[in-house]
Amino acid sequence: MLRGLVLELTSPLVIQDREGEILVADLGMNLKSNEINNGNEDLDLNVNDIKKLPILIDGEVLGWVVGTERVEEVTDFLIYIVNRELERKMLATEALDKYREISLLYAIAGKLSSCLDVNAISQLVIEEASRLIRSTSASMMLYNPESNCLEIVAANGTDEQKRSLKFSSEEGIEGHVFVTGKPELVNDVTQDPRYIINENHCHALICVPIMTKERILGVGTISNSNDISYTSQDLKLFTAIVTQASSAIENARLHKNMQSEVILRTKLERFFPAAVSQKIEEGWDLNRIVETEVTALFSDITGFTAMTSQMQPRKILEFLNEYFKVMVEDIVFPLGGTLEKYIADALLAVWGAPYQKDDDAIMAVSAAIKMQWAMSKLNEAWAKQGRDLQIQIHIGLNTGMVASGNIGSEQLIQYCNIGDTMNVASRICTAASAGEIFISETTRTKISQFNLPLERLDLIKVKGKEEPLQLYRIEWESVDIEAMLNKKFFN
Repeated sequence: MLRGLVLELTSPLVIQDREGEILVADLGMNLKSNEINNGNEDLDLNVNDIKKLPILIDGEVLGWVVGTERVEEVTDFLIYIVNRELERKMLATEALDKYREISLLYAIAGKLSSCLDVNAISQLVIEEASRLIRSTSASMMLYNPESNCLEIVAANGTDEQKRSLKFSSEEGIEGHVFVTGKPELVNDVTQDPRYIINENHCHALICVPIMTKERILGVGTISNSNDISYTSQDLKLFTAIVTQASSAIENARLHKNMQSEVILRTKLERFFPAAVSQKIEEGWDLNRIVETEVTALFSDITGFTAMTSQMQPRKILEFLNEYFKVMVEDIVFPLGGTLEKYIADALLAVWGAPYQKDDDAIMAVSAAIKMQWAMSKLNEAWAKQGRDLQIQIHIGLNTGMVASGNIGSEQLIQYCNIGDTMNVASRICTAASAGEIFISETTRTKISQFNLPLERLDLIKVKGKEEPLQLYRIEWESVDIEAMLNKKFFN
């Protein structure tokens, strides 16, 4: 454009940048580059009619126009052109800034939507705000109706020192914003009569209400102890961030209240296994005692006392939690069993109570087989991890009648099954050795149609029974339990 301009003029011209380098030179201008000085010095020429004018934008020299005629016109034209270009760039920059702002707010909204903890939401807000707005401190305060105070739930920077402090909901700039619901921007708080002096000195402050359509939840603040001035754009940005947090905080509070109501409503139910809780939700009478047929499963860790004698109590608990999680959550519950209780390293589960199904016995036996396979996999995993844990379990099952219902007091109640069937199941478990599954005659009868590989054992005398028991060992190693369950389900 510059070259075209110069060529169109009849008067010779030279246009330089701010350092004096020639950008465009009309060949009619009989000047050499080393004959034109840069800077503000006069031309060192013996030509009285040559002019050199600066291209000034906001007091800054961007270049020079050198010539003999129409120098002023060209200079004014270039200044106009450059100003137009600067305006275009400013508009583009502003549009880009708005796009970035929208993108940031969208990203923040995504993070907030996945969070249901008030403190975590508040911390996220001040971290994001501090990243976007110059600050030395920031905080989120929520109103506590019991104390009638604003309490800090999240803070960073110098506001960290005030975490334990409480602020009256009617005093200070924060209190005024909370009462009025109107955001405030104060660029010299020391001159504001509402400012309360404390150990956290600040110079500039933005305070925004945390509010929903129905009420004001608290206030968010961002401040700087340095001598700076916040802008209306800063206020707008912080308000947008806090506004997004308002709905997230309200949702988190509602979620917490709902959880509290559920806990309160199920205060009694929490003592029951999942299957019993389901019956309670269906309107099952808690005080009802019924006689029903169940298949009871006792599982015990072989040599547990000796194995754990050298372990720290904490390590024993960690190990048992890991073990029980697999046995109960991955096996008992998915196969329809009810966990009645843990007895140290043993567990007792039943199928058939609180409600009966036709496949109770086979599902109980399937659970026992899966437990043995799971134990093998656990041992392999522990070995790969370098953990000195190699254990085996022995399992006993028995089918028979029990009385099912609640036992205990008003303060602590527990669902259980009472009867000789349960005692015998425990004795059968004791009779089994490491890695074995023993079942009673009554259980064998219930699962006879599945043709499991069984070994008939010699009669075994167990404690508490006058007559010896006919027991069977399940050769579980040769059972493809998944194939058996699939066959059962699809038949």
